[in-house]
Parts: sequence; structure tokens; C-alpha cells
Amino acid sequence: MKVLFDANVVMDVLLKRPGFAQSALAIAKVTEPWLSTLSLANILYIVGRSKAGRIEGPLAYMRSKFHLAALTPSSIGTAAELGWEDFEDALQVALAQENGIPLLATRNLDHFRSSRLVEIVSVEEVVRRCGS
Repeated sequence: MKVLFDANVVMDVLLKRPGFAQSALAIAKVTEPWLSTLSLANILYIVGRSKAGRIEGPLAYMRSKFHLAALTPSSIGTAAELGWEDFEDALQVALAQENGIPLLATRNLDHFRSSRLVEIVSVEEVVRRCGS
């Protein structure tokens, strides 16, 4: 199963946030987890600040665990055409569409709208679909 994970899900795992164990379980169960390069950069910025510049471990984890969906002129155009108020969220959906990823997992379901090609789901739904 191909799933693009929103940055908040990966942050839950990297920062070991209490109450978000389902995030780690969802990532572990997916056969083809994806992360956008935009999310990777944002995550490293936040983790680097909270861990005094130590990004080596989180970077190694993300590079080994996830396929990376890179921003392209096409994905930027697609995101702009979506016309969403939050351009970063639109970029996530555009990247999923561009890379043939049918699911985007987030804990901020109200920030996204499913498109014709990408369904927005919770991490709990990912775990359920993977056969908890």
C-alpha cells in the first residue's frame, strides 16, 4: 500500500509524542511509505531546533524508511490550481497525485480535502486498512 505521510505523523514518531503510538504503527505497517521533500525539510528544521542541531538520526531514519516525493514545477502548478488557503497542504496532495499515491495520512483531517486521486485518511484508518 502506498501512503504519503503528513509531517505531523512523522514528527509524532521522531519526537516520541505521548498518545500518538498509532503514528509509528501506521508507518511500520505500510509497505510503501512516502514523505515529501518539503515535509522532510520542515521536520529537520523543527527537530534540529528542539534537539540542538542534531538531525543526523532523524535524517537517516527518514531516508531509509520513506520514498521521497520531490517538488516539481508540475506539482507546484497543481497545488496552485487546487486553490486551497493552505498552500503547503495543497502541495502535499499535489505530490501524492503526481507520484500515484492514493492515500495521504494525517492527524489534521480538517486541513485537507480528498481529491479525485488522493483520499485523506487518519493514521488509525491506515492501520485498519493494513489489518491491525
